[in-house]
Amino acid sequence: MTTKPITFEDLPSAVGQLLKKLEDIERFIAAQSVPDKPSSEYVNADSAAEILHIKKSTLYNKISGKKIPYSKPGKHLLFLRSDLFAYLSKTRKASLSETQLAIEQEIEANLSESFTRKKRSRS
Repeated sequence: MTTKPITFEDLPSAVGQLLKKLEDIERFIAAQSVPDKPSSEYVNADSAAEILHIKKSTLYNKISGKKIPYSKPGKHLLFLRSDLFAYLSKTRKASLSETQLAIEQEIEANLSESFTRKKRSRS
């Protein structure tokens, strides 16, 4: 693909072409993209294990320990995608920097509490 240098006179036309191509790309991406929020659709145990990146036997252990919510309308277990993503969020471990920040904030809160004067009641 060869392109010729763009002159100042060609600039408005070139910008128009770029904007059109950008709109086409945005439409393509929007059609291909996965929604930001997990859907509320139900999935089976195989899909649930795949979403959680665990073995199916581990999934059943978590179910028996009542760690992951599920439905059983018949013989098969069903899981809400949103419940699976909520479980993943809940099991997330904080990084070292996040932990340090939380500790610093707690120390500051405790220090500011200890320096506030409490009124004594006079009897």
